[in-house]
Amino acid sequence: MNGLLYDIKRTLFGKFTIILIVLLVLIMGLTAYGVGVSSDKAQPANTAIVMPYLNQTGDCIHVSDYVINGYGNPVSGLHIKSSLMNATHSPITNNAGTTNSAGYLNFTVKNSSKIFTYSYYQYYRSGLELPGYSNTMAYSNGNLSLITSYGYSFAYPFYLIQFSDNKYPLYLVNLKDTSNPALVSTMVYNPNYTSSDHPQIYYNISSNQNTNPFNFNKANTTHYGTAVSNKFIIKPSLTTSDYGKYVNIYAVNKTYSMLTPAFQYQYTYLKPGVVLQKELASFFGILLIPIMGIFSAYFYYSKDKTSGVLESIISKPITKGRIMISRFAGNSTSFLIGLLISFGLADIILYHYTGVFISSKTFTVILLGYLVEAIGFAGIVYLVSQFEKTQGQVLGTGIGLLFVLGFMWPVITGGILFLLHIKSTGIAYVKDFLILDSISPSYFPVLLANYILGTYSTVKASTVGINIYSVTAVGLVWVLVPSILSLYFARKRD
Repeated sequence: MNGLLYDIKRTLFGKFTIILIVLLVLIMGLTAYGVGVSSDKAQPANTAIVMPYLNQTGDCIHVSDYVINGYGNPVSGLHIKSSLMNATHSPITNNAGTTNSAGYLNFTVKNSSKIFTYSYYQYYRSGLELPGYSNTMAYSNGNLSLITSYGYSFAYPFYLIQFSDNKYPLYLVNLKDTSNPALVSTMVYNPNYTSSDHPQIYYNISSNQNTNPFNFNKANTTHYGTAVSNKFIIKPSLTTSDYGKYVNIYAVNKTYSMLTPAFQYQYTYLKPGVVLQKELASFFGILLIPIMGIFSAYFYYSKDKTSGVLESIISKPITKGRIMISRFAGNSTSFLIGLLISFGLADIILYHYTGVFISSKTFTVILLGYLVEAIGFAGIVYLVSQFEKTQGQVLGTGIGLLFVLGFMWPVITGGILFLLHIKSTGIAYVKDFLILDSISPSYFPVLLANYILGTYSTVKASTVGINIYSVTAVGLVWVLVPSILSLYFARKRD
């Protein structure tokens, strides 16, 4: 047993293992950084969404700016520089002020102009300019209109903003949720709210875009609630099955007349963990993990076996089977440790940019998928080592497997289906493609992810046989079959 533990320890703390873990951490960290930066160019907590309101009494123009961040929280201490211009675009006044603890900046200007515009040209906090909207509000004889400059990012449709006219001034703003970035919150903000205002909020989810935003049919909607204050938050019940669908929000009065055109957005946001998973599927799953499994097995087992080093150890006496078990256990443990460290780092980086950690389910799926893949490739190299005589043969076979089961596998599977004259449409084709995909350990992470998501290609996962039993069976095959066969042939030569 001491010899077994020594061999495992030797594998875990070997130079190649350390290099491998460092490489995993670097690549995973860079990938997570790229996903984090692209997923949220403007961090929700550090974003300014400025919602102005103008009204006029006599010869006084009243300006009220309400500022929230990407989570819908008031932004205090925001320094806003703005300008008020008349109909000929001559400046009425330039203003500079700071929002109070409630997120408001209010000021009044004496001027009798009936047509004017109000716009921002800079806003910043603690000396740093904040990303957000550059809005211009126009006032014409009591009528208000808003021109927004959309700051599109990966986080769309968050920060989408809509404003109705002054007959019922109403903002609807999409926001991020503090607990789950996949959830969409919508704030209904009425800058001129009175106690008699009680707009009713309804919503529905549709597969097609709403082409008539001025039409409201109560029978086709769900009542969300009554807005009993000037700020009301809506969180429609959305699930992963609603991805790609359209959400319509309606604000109506007591007689069900629409107060503002329907507020519509497409539910397209993906969780950071899911995005990371998709990013890893190509380079990480097709190249890095196979290299990790193949070369780790080569350096810690195949190289010693083909060079005759294992023969000197066996004479002590330690059987070939025991050596194979200890080295394989050491390889598998090093894979687990390396993946845990690298994914843990990725989780921290994504949290820094998105405000949430990867869900435990997604984390487990990513970890298990790539762990099985790495063990599967290592097991294949252990098995090959029982028959190849030289280091060059083992290494050449390993590299060949990398290209065949990794890079070339989609081409090979497509070629096989073509030669078999299987039509590239229908469930039968998808099933056959799935079976061929399962032959390569490179595609097990994708198979596991498809099971969790419930879809494969364009069909429902269960329709083509992806369930807990089939996924478990494929995973166990790659973990157990190559290693057990390798152990069998190693013991046979004792």
